[in-house]
Amino acid sequence: MAEGQVEAACSLIGVWESNEAFGNTALDWSQAVKDQRVQLQLTFEPGNVYKFRLVDKNNESGVTTSFRHVIASEGTYALEGNNGISIHGDASGIKWTYLFEEDDSLRIRYDVVS
Repeated sequence: MAEGQVEAACSLIGVWESNEAFGNTALDWSQAVKDQRVQLQLTFEPGNVYKFRLVDKNNESGVTTSFRHVIASEGTYALEGNNGISIHGDASGIKWTYLFEEDDSLRIRYDVVS
């Protein structure tokens, strides 16, 4: 792993919560985040393990399984290039990228690969 990737991997570790979604909301869960119905909780752990969870904003219960276009609730990932994330086992055709905007702000972007 290149030096920049090691630094990025360390910076990704933690629990990231999103109450906002912009741009492509073709996925049912991303539209729900944009509509302020659910919150995305994305956790990156040491050993390249991720956890993906959608939580109802009214009662804080998990609602991930009520959406169709989600990745596995837990799995592994690898960093690709300068800003890419490869979710192992994800056959959705989504390209995941990230950008650190501030010390406590991470932008995750996903684009459908044609």
